[in-house]
Amino acid sequence: MIERHYFRQQLIKSFKFSIPFCIPNTTNSLEAIYEIPDFSEEQRADMINSPWETRSDSLYFVDGKLVMHTKAEYSYAPFDS
Repeated sequence: MIERHYFRQQLIKSFKFSIPFCIPNTTNSLEAIYEIPDFSEEQRADMINSPWETRSDSLYFVDGKLVMHTKAEYSYAPFDS
């Protein structure tokens, strides 16, 4: 699995995971802890003030073949209720 995170089309961080075979219909007990880059206060503010401009692509491979590609968009703006 390869996961890439972007802000305004600029790559922030890329992760590569090798996940062992999982037996179908079992419970996943894998845990992934992400190390994120250090952002300046200006970068953090820009990401907070630009909801949905932070995105990720997750690419899933089996035997070297792409089997699934998911995309996500993120908002770090405060939630107003």
